[in-house]
Amino acid sequence: MLWCFKASRGLSVLRSAGRQAFFLTGLTLAAPASHGMDTLSTVDDLLRQLSQAVQERNYRGRFTYEYGGALDTLEVVHVVRDGLEYERLQHLSGPSREVVRKGRPTSCVNTGGFLLRGGVFAPSAATDAGVRLNQHYHFYIRGEERVAGRVASLVQIAPKDDDRYGLTLAIDNISGLPLMWLSTSAQQKVLERLQFVELQLEPPINEQDLAPITRQYLALTPQSSPCAKSAQEPARWSLGWLPSGFVLAQVEHPQDQQEILTYTDGIASFSVFIKPVASLEGVRRGLAMRGATLALMSGFTAENKAYSLVLTGEIPPQTAQQILATIEPGKAGS
Repeated sequence: MLWCFKASRGLSVLRSAGRQAFFLTGLTLAAPASHGMDTLSTVDDLLRQLSQAVQERNYRGRFTYEYGGALDTLEVVHVVRDGLEYERLQHLSGPSREVVRKGRPTSCVNTGGFLLRGGVFAPSAATDAGVRLNQHYHFYIRGEERVAGRVASLVQIAPKDDDRYGLTLAIDNISGLPLMWLSTSAQQKVLERLQFVELQLEPPINEQDLAPITRQYLALTPQSSPCAKSAQEPARWSLGWLPSGFVLAQVEHPQDQQEILTYTDGIASFSVFIKPVASLEGVRRGLAMRGATLALMSGFTAENKAYSLVLTGEIPPQTAQQILATIEPGKAGS
């Protein structure tokens, strides 16, 4: 996968290099639940363990990533030393690409991880209303399956609305690591499938195993994935509409007058990039998709200034279009 760590950090999947890498995991599951019933206590424990296991275990493995008829093969190496995570993700097919993670504390928990561990996100101190995962997803345990020669428990995550995708996970019963991830649309169309073909637990890992092989690689530092449970910087822009359950996780200002707003519901995430431009004539517009990840490009004017607008994330196109139509100056996340 291109372990671009998404905002949730506890659930990670391989996506395109335009987004940060991510990984996903879980731990031993209980007996299968009957159809149509949420086993909330079991699921709460599962998600809490899921958010922790991938950060704390040492492993290396190879997996395939399938989307839109294409198939990539990747290798991941992950190790924890003195409470810090180190990781290298390498594409074994297609153009040479790598992601290297350096020294992220295992204790680091951001907004998505906080929600996965059962936390309640309160929109403001003035209200008792909060955001929980089970408000927006149904969780089911669907028996067992063998993946990469290991026995895994199947977990189905079904959204309660059309603003997010469904997931099926195969979670190793012994290690708690994810062996398979399947993302589906509301019409049950398979958008992408990530599946391990080889997994080694607690293997010997040296410095060379974690070093980048090519000159061109994406380096992720602790600053790339802040531990804060909410955005730390003030936002210059606001979204007038958000799918229920999504909260503002991070605000970035890579350059003057540019802004990146990242939102998550604990499982899905998306980022909005706002950049000033000389005019709207050269602004690219349109929609591109790779698996469950989209990039929606547009432009707008505000206070007689032109801006380019890009939304990337794991949400349906109609949801992304509705979000971008409500961009406005002001405090984001309100």
